[in-house]
Amino acid sequence: MTLKGGKKYYSTIPDAEMKIMCLIWLKNGIFLKDILEIDDYRNKSNTGIATLLKRLIDRGFVRYETIGKKRSYFPIVPKKEYFKNYIDKIIDEFYFGDKETFLDHLT
Repeated sequence: MTLKGGKKYYSTIPDAEMKIMCLIWLKNGIFLKDILEIDDYRNKSNTGIATLLKRLIDRGFVRYETIGKKRSYFPIVPKKEYFKNYIDKIIDEFYFGDKETFLDHLT
């Protein structure tokens, strides 16, 4: 998280990690083998996906539970909370916290 004007913001999740994070949000718990069975990841290596999962863990977005010899990955930050925080960060950085100006820009 970064601090700006006393507000806390989550770090932005890069695209490759966001795809994995969306799966974790969707399933609310997923094993590495389940990720590798999805078409987008069939030709990816276990270690490549494991690296993306580790980055999400290190950033505080994901946790895991060991079940037998395997890990199941779960979201720490709810999807709605992440995206609300993301939009708030955009409004603060580009619109100086003025939500009306932001909304006017969208219309």
